[in-house]
Amino acid sequence: MLTILTFGLTVTYEGDSAKDKAQTVLKQQATELLGNPTAAEGISTILESSRDSGGVWWKALLSVTGIVVGATGVVSALRESLNHVWQVRPDPENSSDFSKLGKSVMSLAMILGLGFLLLVSGTLKTNATGLSFAVHREDSELQRGIGCDH
Repeated sequence: MLTILTFGLTVTYEGDSAKDKAQTVLKQQATELLGNPTAAEGISTILESSRDSGGVWWKALLSVTGIVVGATGVVSALRESLNHVWQVRPDPENSSDFSKLGKSVMSLAMILGLGFLLLVSGTLKTNATGLSFAVHREDSELQRGIGCDH
């Protein structure tokens, strides 16, 4: 999560500043979610010790690999469950290992596509909200006469 927040915040802030901002956001979210400042401090300590230790690249690679394998497994389990509920029998001619690998690749492509759509949707919504606030602020300033020469 820290990696994702840091990556997103590097657009606005520079390297170390983005890491600090991401860590601050995670601390605030943990405090609000847990409602216990002591537990939030514990999470903060874990984040700081993780950041101070070396080998960040392999931790990120391991995390992404775990997420991809887990998500593909969830889609595969969902497919099997739906096949059982709808009483769909697998085709014996297409039950080879190559066919299963192809289905896993398609599942992964679907997950990545949905993730991309969610990312684009969130970005567009954030930009639209920011634009709405900017237009509303400009409109209210014009109504109060700020920026107008009398």
